[in-house]
Amino acid sequence: MKKLWLFFATALLSSCITVDDFGDYWQKGTIDSRLFGSWQEEKQPQVLIISKNDSMYRIDSGDAKERVRKDYAPLLARTLKVQDNTFLMICDSIKCPGTGDLIRYKITGDMIEVYILRGEAMNALLKEKYPHAESFLVDNNEGSHITGPHITKLNDEAFKILSGIPNDKKYWGLGERYRRIQ
Repeated sequence: MKKLWLFFATALLSSCITVDDFGDYWQKGTIDSRLFGSWQEEKQPQVLIISKNDSMYRIDSGDAKERVRKDYAPLLARTLKVQDNTFLMICDSIKCPGTGDLIRYKITGDMIEVYILRGEAMNALLKEKYPHAESFLVDNNEGSHITGPHITKLNDEAFKILSGIPNDKKYWGLGERYRRIQ
């Protein structure tokens, strides 16, 4: 069962921007109550349960057997609004709020759509508009330790760059879709 939860969590996080340090932006995160409930990825049988945990979300496997395992750890998250886009700031409950991932999402009716930032288009945007950026990196070249969008520290510079990413298919591809089941 652990493999199923890991597979599900990996599917969710495959749509992410890696963040080494959320910085002060973790505290700027909010709660989007529309996320509360049980969600199922359209192509997978696993269920994701999102509930409130103090001032953040708790993201759990829907499999009760999985949740009682000794090595089980939920994910914790907050919502960050960036212009017209919403992102989940997600971290492992052990590392929170230090390192984690940003995942862009959109809720329409009973569906959550998760978007993938396209590395090649983002690289071009960084070179053109933010050539001296230090906090936001994208490099898909062979031999690079960066394998996709990566924020070293979520600070004002990184937030400005996130705000400047056009909201179109050139930059954002649809990743997973989750349907509310409860």
